Amino acid sequence: MSVCIYISVNDIKEETISFMDYQKEKIGIQKREDKLELEIPDLNFTRLIKEGTVDNIDDSFAILLRETEKNKVIAGHNIDTIFHELHNVKIGMKIIFNNHGDELKYQVEQILIVHPYEAHYLEETEEEQLTLITCTEHDQKRLVILCKRI
Repeated sequence: MSVCIYISVNDIKEETISFMDYQKEKIGIQKREDKLELEIPDLNFTRLIKEGTVDNIDDSFAILLRETEKNKVIAGHNIDTIFHELHNVKIGMKIIFNNHGDELKYQVEQILIVHPYEAHYLEETEEEQLTLITCTEHDQKRLVILCKRI
């Protein structure tokens, strides 16, 4: 994770504390047997995922926003340490979601660019699906990747 360094001493101290908190939380999550983890083998991409809501998406982890019976929705910022690599995903790629010890395999079926108000991608689906969301176009739109369970 990159840390921004500012001229003001207070800002450096705050950034350092924030980075240290992130490292502590990351190590704690990694040690858990029931952790949430997203993997895209073709991109050599692995990220730890936290459970939460839209209100607690942060600069440290992607968040499992919603886990309905069939649609699992994970969202995260478009930064290097979270979901920037989603822009390299292609239709047909395999995605693995380790969900509390269960390895769920998916295949990318659709890649969409939508407006932020198009929230129906968060809703329940008829078939099992993984939905990945990040920002695009200078935070004006959302990249939505729809993956079917295989």
